[in-house]
Amino acid sequence: FTVLGVNVEEDARNARGFLKNFPVDFPVVLDNKNQVSKKYNVIAMPTTVVVDRDGNMRFLHKGYKPGDEEKYRKMVKKLVRE
Repeated sequence: FTVLGVNVEEDARNARGFLKNFPVDFPVVLDNKNQVSKKYNVIAMPTTVVVDRDGNMRFLHKGYKPGDEEKYRKMVKKLVRE
């Protein structure tokens, strides 16, 4: 599977600055035309979208609170087994 971060700001400089302070181990792409947000109906930040190997959205979670990682872990394990 692949994990991607999607930055929706028009100017990527803010994201670059953020990633210097909080580096991640996955690619972060720029979506300044909000194509990804429109496709998956993202209206809150952060939003976690899990897409299966066929391109179908299988999980959508708006917001974040500590402990959400367990939901993500369970969903990824389920999809990897399919």
